Amino acid sequence: MEFLNSLLKPARKLKIAVDCGHGAAAPEIAALLKICTSVELVPLSSTVDGEFPARSPNPLDAGALDYISKTILEQNCDFGVAFDGDADR
Repeated sequence: MEFLNSLLKPARKLKIAVDCGHGAAAPEIAALLKICTSVELVPLSSTVDGEFPARSPNPLDAGALDYISKTILEQNCDFGVAFDGDADR
């Protein structure tokens, strides 16, 4: 996490929505939130739940990005990132 944090050096503080999709990325994003000061992360579906209650574990499925898209607009985020269930995409 400290290595990832060292790479985050934007010219200005960015606001980034991160949809973990209740998958494997959730604990890592939670850890990054604790140490990251150069970006403001807006975590979504950030608890691990193998039932994937918020959306399909595949962010490419129809409707899977609706919630993060709405969040980006409503919270004036610079951009958003959505992970699949096992966080390899």
